[in-house]
Amino acid sequence: MADELLLRKTALARGLTDYDLRRACAAGRLTRLRPGAYAHADAPADPHARHRLAVRAASAVLGDGVVISHQSAAVLHGLPLLHPPGRQVHATVNRATGGRLTKSLHLHSTPFDDDEVMTIDGLLVTTPARTIADLARTLSFTAAVVTGDPAMRNHGLSADQLLTQLDRWSRRRGLSQARQAILFMDPRSESPGESRSRVAMHHACLPKPELQTEIHSVQGHLIARVDFFLPQYNVIGEYDGRCKYGRLLAPEQSPGDAVYSEELREDTLRDLGAQFVRWTTADLNDFTTTAARWRRAIVRGATAPPPRWQIL
Repeated sequence: MADELLLRKTALARGLTDYDLRRACAAGRLTRLRPGAYAHADAPADPHARHRLAVRAASAVLGDGVVISHQSAAVLHGLPLLHPPGRQVHATVNRATGGRLTKSLHLHSTPFDDDEVMTIDGLLVTTPARTIADLARTLSFTAAVVTGDPAMRNHGLSADQLLTQLDRWSRRRGLSQARQAILFMDPRSESPGESRSRVAMHHACLPKPELQTEIHSVQGHLIARVDFFLPQYNVIGEYDGRCKYGRLLAPEQSPGDAVYSEELREDTLRDLGAQFVRWTTADLNDFTTTAARWRRAIVRGATAPPPRWQIL
């Protein structure tokens, strides 16, 4: 909504004073996004929505030719981040030097071509490919993958396209780590938790799993679609994120019904010969215990009878 953001110049034009603005902030009616820009108390509390307001506030004072980039561009493209965005807005100026860093603005100074920029809601923003290339250079491996996986899925990007984007600027920092992250990205990961899980499994030196595998009965009927699968060991891995059962809901089905159906599905797969490993978001903060459970399941699966299912 247009009135969620209040600029100081607009407030002064309406007859308010700086003292009025300070009082409104102290009373909780306004939140200061950056110097000269405020969000109303009834503005969205979601960090991504708040960050979009901060981006609009920063854009009101940024000079011509400056584009929204990095984490801020990811938010405008509707992509998740490993860490919730704060009030600091990321933007890029088209030159090799002259960046600056404040609490409310990180101005990067890196050249860009015209085709690396697009317009979203009237704002100049780096394209999805340029955004992921920038994040892969500047963020951790995990953070880059968490944003890169859905960028591939939602914006139709391939690893080759991202590597080509990266190779446009061959002398920038972080190119080696960016290539590693890009080659690891996979559009089949369906949530940040699944992306983090893949990274955790990789760092634990576990076998690389197949993703979103459909398991059928010997008669050809679909039994389940599983998050992670090691076919050589018949091990199934399932990440239980907070939003997962919302995705599983059928029409008029309650979350409790979905959980019960999931338990029945797991029982069926175990009866057919599957080894199961489950984990939650909390387990991703320290994957040691879950990795050990994976290894035990692999040992069991390696010596178990062949499963009674087929992968079509």
